[in-house]
Amino acid sequence: MKQLHLKGIIPPILTPLRRDGSVDTLALERLTQHLIKNGVHALFALGTAGEGPVLTHSQRRTALETIKSAVQRAVPLLVGILETSTERYIEVVKEVEKVGVDAVVVNPPFYFPVSQEEIVKHVLKIREATDLPLVLYNIPKYTGNPYTAETVHELAKVPGVIAYKDSSSDMVHFQEVLRLTKDMEGFSVLQGNHLLSIPSLLMGAAGLVPGLGNIIPKEMVELYNAVIAGDLPTAYRCHELVVKLDKLLAGDHYSLAMLKAMIEVLGFSDECVPHTPLPPLDNAMKTRLREFFAREQITGWAAN
Repeated sequence: MKQLHLKGIIPPILTPLRRDGSVDTLALERLTQHLIKNGVHALFALGTAGEGPVLTHSQRRTALETIKSAVQRAVPLLVGILETSTERYIEVVKEVEKVGVDAVVVNPPFYFPVSQEEIVKHVLKIREATDLPLVLYNIPKYTGNPYTAETVHELAKVPGVIAYKDSSSDMVHFQEVLRLTKDMEGFSVLQGNHLLSIPSLLMGAAGLVPGLGNIIPKEMVELYNAVIAGDLPTAYRCHELVVKLDKLLAGDHYSLAMLKAMIEVLGFSDECVPHTPLPPLDNAMKTRLREFFAREQITGWAAN
């Protein structure tokens, strides 16, 4: 098993979809190249922002192969599988191994409530089934089954379990994971909530997995570099833009519809919609987005 140490900005890349349900491979190639050009440290495909849990088998395969081809080994490629059971997870792991990804992102099994003991067994069985490194993914809002800090600590001792991405927004939990794993060489703790970027990095997080990294990759990399360099004024200046964008995401609409519309407005695709049953953003809001991007000087594919 190769060594992989994750750090920096790792955007959970979106999956551009057309209204007919097809993956917009050209838009996905453009987005991948744009993120790499702006200095991101790795990419996370088919996560929550990438709509991994709702894509069809064919959509997932097309998206992953497109990203892999566009990456050209420029950065590590992580892939989320986000299945409900251990057996389904292992089945899909065998498929993504053939694509040649660098790590697999492992959520706890979901739908049915399970104990921490069963979550540990779930991860260990996946570990036995693949030589790919594993990244633990905590997103209890959707899975209903959280990783506790103690479970993360236990699993971090397993060879090949290399990182933990926390999207719980629970800073007490996040701090405890950092405390328990701080002396574990090669194990990375990553923050998934972009609003918690600066305090998380200051506390010792190795990196960030921000959905907004799709929209402002350059600024997110600048924020990360500034915190690492101790330049907090620059970091907080970048964070002001994060807050403004987050307010758009938290408005009276679906956040995935908003993120997809942002990609469309920034010129990566002529139409980019969320997976059904989520509705696309209306034209009036797209006009607001264009005005916002012009005001904030946020550029996309047209600037390449």
